[in-house]
Amino acid sequence: MCVFLQAATNNKATTMTKAFMTGTQRFGVPSRVRSDNGLENTGVGAFMIAHRGSRQGSFITGRSVHNQRIERMWRDLFTSATSVFHSLLTYLEESGQLDLANPVHMWCLHHVFVPRVQRALDIFRQGWNLHRLSGERGRTRT
Repeated sequence: MCVFLQAATNNKATTMTKAFMTGTQRFGVPSRVRSDNGLENTGVGAFMIAHRGSRQGSFITGRSVHNQRIERMWRDLFTSATSVFHSLLTYLEESGQLDLANPVHMWCLHHVFVPRVQRALDIFRQGWNLHRLSGERGRTRT
C-alpha cells in the first residue's frame, strides 16, 4: 500500500516526516518501511524504530533497484501522472522561459504546479492502492 505521495518544494527530513505522519494517521503505522539511504528519510526511520523497535525490521534501507514493487510503482507513477509535468517543465527551462535561479519563477512554479502535481499524485495513489498485487509464489493479494 502506498500510504502517501506528497508534492513538496524541498526534500528536507521534516517535510518527509510530516507527510509520512499524515499518511499513518489515515492508514495506520505500517509494520515496516523500505527506504533508500537519503537523509530526508531519517525522521521516518527514527519514528519507525521508536514505534516498532529496531529488531523488527521496521525500517529497511537500501537501493530501490532490489525492490521490484517500488520500481514498478515509480515507473507507473511517471508514465501515468508526472511525465506530463516533467516534459512541460523541461521544455520551459530549455526554451529559456523558465529560470530556476529566478525567485519569481520559483514562486510561480510552487503556487501553480504543486497543487496540480499533488492532484495527479492523489489520483495515482488511490488507483495504486485499489489494484491487486501479485504475491509470493504466484498468489494474489490485495
